Amino acid sequence: VAGIIASKNFGVAPAVNLYSIRIVEDTDAEWVWADDFVRGANWILSTYSDEQLGNEIDVVNMSFSVFNVTLTAINHSLSTMYDKGVSLVTSSGNEGTSNPLVDNMDTSLAKHPDTIAVGALTVTDERLERVDFSSTGPKVELSAPGHDIVSTNGIQGTYGKAGGTSQAAPYVTGAIAILKQQFPNKESVGATTD
Repeated sequence: VAGIIASKNFGVAPAVNLYSIRIVEDTDAEWVWADDFVRGANWILSTYSDEQLGNEIDVVNMSFSVFNVTLTAINHSLSTMYDKGVSLVTSSGNEGTSNPLVDNMDTSLAKHPDTIAVGALTVTDERLERVDFSSTGPKVELSAPGHDIVSTNGIQGTYGKAGGTSQAAPYVTGAIAILKQQFPNKESVGATTD
């Protein structure tokens, strides 16, 4: 995910400062516990514009699912980050079916009104199409490449292919980071469902 955002070789926004916030111990975990998410969000809120630390967090990529998404603490954390001008990009989830009219984002942060939900696309017969696994629903606002994406794979100097909405969301995160570099005094780039 980080390589898609900021890799010097093929990242969307290679000039950005990237912060990695570990909120789970198991790097293969598919889910994040609500308490761990809130702890990570609190770190962002306490340091997002700390001049002493040199932090300036303008956009957050959330390529994961959270247990107990409906908890008040999670909703409060997301709304507080958004209100402070932090753009929140999240993957829509990989629970899709061949029917794009079904809302199947039940366990995703993507349903929160302040997040930008990103679905996954692939190229089929030289056309961009939604990948069947990409979750759907009225809250999916943007889609980006999410099938056979080449990126860094965690082993220094090597690359690999992966697919999913977790690979699509960083494209949008990188694009927003570039917008925020170009227009630093603008408010949060955020969700628009109206």
